[in-house]
Amino acid sequence: MLFSIILFYSHAESLFNAFATAAFFKFVVFSIFEMRYLLSIWKATRPSTSGEGWETMRRELSFLYSRFCEYLISFVFVHHQVNA
Repeated sequence: MLFSIILFYSHAESLFNAFATAAFFKFVVFSIFEMRYLLSIWKATRPSTSGEGWETMRRELSFLYSRFCEYLISFVFVHHQVNA
């Protein structure tokens, strides 16, 4: 019984590494291609800021990104508190 558990754990660890690597690369590909798509949609929905120059657009994008990070950190903190 103990041998089968040790054997399963050794295979599960290698499977975990393979799946974790695949998930990481999928996340990277998603981040590159989908964020570009989402930014083009965001820019199309705000035509008034695209004509005002790069500084205004950069300011709004940094505000959007900071809100995203704020929500993500809040979600992780609340999720950790609930599961603790």
